[in-house]
Amino acid sequence: MKRLQMWACALIAVTAACESDGSGGAAARVEVLDSAGVRVVVLGSDLAGLTATTWVAAPVYQVGLEGSGVELFRVSGGGFLPNGDLVIGNSGVPEVIILGPTGEVVDRLGDRGEGPGQFGEITSVHPQPDGSVVVYDDGQGRLTSFSNAREVATRRMSDPSRISDLIPIAASWEGPVLAVLGDDRRFQSSGVRQDTTPLLGFSFESTVPDTLGRWATRSWSFVSIAGASTRGLLPFAPDLFTSGNSERVLIAESHKPVVRILGVDGGLATVIRWTESPREVTEDEYREWQGNREKELSERLPEELREAILSTPHYDSHAVLNGVLLGQDGTVWFAPSSLSTETAQIWLRFRVDGEPLPAVRLDHGVTVLAGMGDRVAVLVRNEMDVEIISVLDLGEG
Repeated sequence: MKRLQMWACALIAVTAACESDGSGGAAARVEVLDSAGVRVVVLGSDLAGLTATTWVAAPVYQVGLEGSGVELFRVSGGGFLPNGDLVIGNSGVPEVIILGPTGEVVDRLGDRGEGPGQFGEITSVHPQPDGSVVVYDDGQGRLTSFSNAREVATRRMSDPSRISDLIPIAASWEGPVLAVLGDDRRFQSSGVRQDTTPLLGFSFESTVPDTLGRWATRSWSFVSIAGASTRGLLPFAPDLFTSGNSERVLIAESHKPVVRILGVDGGLATVIRWTESPREVTEDEYREWQGNREKELSERLPEELREAILSTPHYDSHAVLNGVLLGQDGTVWFAPSSLSTETAQIWLRFRVDGEPLPAVRLDHGVTVLAGMGDRVAVLVRNEMDVEIISVLDLGEG
């Protein structure tokens, strides 16, 4: 795999620093501290210094294109098994697909129905350290486990009625499940509202979850005119990013320069923070949003309603984060907006102990599904709106 090495530096776990290369460039400094049992990784403001070694991921295989043997329809998640096989939630079918090291289909789990091992809707998939696979079906409000021997077990997550739009972040069969809720579907006649979601913890013994925290999510603008009403996401507004494995969850707010890693008990384990001021949204950017939104609006909408939608107030600053990932191997990935270029996003990576790893360059428009060891799986849609999963190599070669 090709590596772009601008300059070299030594990094250690407690205090890591890359000295100036003599050209006047600022030093990148990483400090790992302990605060009442919580690991705090302080990056400062020189994030570019952490991209001194940036890996360009090389394709291993792709699925989803014609002839690949896999047709993808509403992919709802993915993750790597310990042996390197990739597990994909193909929600629109619905089924779970397991791909081998070169993209060959090694197994398909489940089909449509209400019996054991069947799904109405696959919301998330959770590969386990023992090689089993746990799947959540929000349509039926239940968790399904496929053992190594493909024995099937199911359990309801809530009783007597399911919790609508539940999104598990971390899930295991007999252990805890941590989840958030999806979009709030409450409407109001006008104005702006920011949704919040609880972080819910489920135990194997109970269908009644504990609330472990509450987080701000999406902001909506509501418009009602002449008997018609609509809502839309507030332009440039904050969002909540989540990711997890069987042992931890990662939570970050898009407009704040901090990433938090929690244990499955909801306790804070690690904080990664840096110094960054969000970039202000310019009037030109807002006008560009208005132009794009106008193209999306139906011509059948009343003119007064169209004008009200296009005059939606906007959030005044851009996000400082474009995405996060907690790998199956415990590595923490996040993509600061300040490191993005016109063609790519730069993802910073850290070990669980706070030690920096080489950054990774990925194209814009990809959704990072999973990472483990020297591989990362990403989802993208082509110009025909076909879903494609690419597995990329981050190793030598």
